[in-house]
Amino acid sequence: AAGGLYWATYKAICRRNGCYTNAQGPHNFNEQLIEPMIKIIAPGWERVFTRRVASVLNNFTKSIPAILTNFHREIEDRARKIGTGLGSLAMLSHQIGVYEQVLKDAAATTKEMIIARQKDINREFTPVLEHKMIPSYEWCEAERGPGQYKV
Repeated sequence: AAGGLYWATYKAICRRNGCYTNAQGPHNFNEQLIEPMIKIIAPGWERVFTRRVASVLNNFTKSIPAILTNFHREIEDRARKIGTGLGSLAMLSHQIGVYEQVLKDAAATTKEMIIARQKDINREFTPVLEHKMIPSYEWCEAERGPGQYKV
């Protein structure tokens, strides 16, 4: 098996859905198969989840005060037009800060959830590939006879 695998090792890897460890070390066909795809996916993945999502949520957080203030101003204008009591509007204006903090906290929580979830999803590539490869591993493991493992 110069530079390759012994027949028995190959069969053991197939029997174990692409993963096997022996005296020569770990063998993981699934990792080897997914590696080229990860190299292609990784830059875009990093760009979206590390930079773009953070940027969008940071911009949202920065815009919250202006959005709430404008909303409150529009409500005040409408209330004046229809003659609603301004006392309740004063109470509403005191709550702007509370809602501002609630929305900032929600954005921070969302960012943390997205980061955690993308890490979970990133770890799923290899198990999903392994699951899809099971019929092929079973076919290779079941193959018998001369010529089944020629280099």
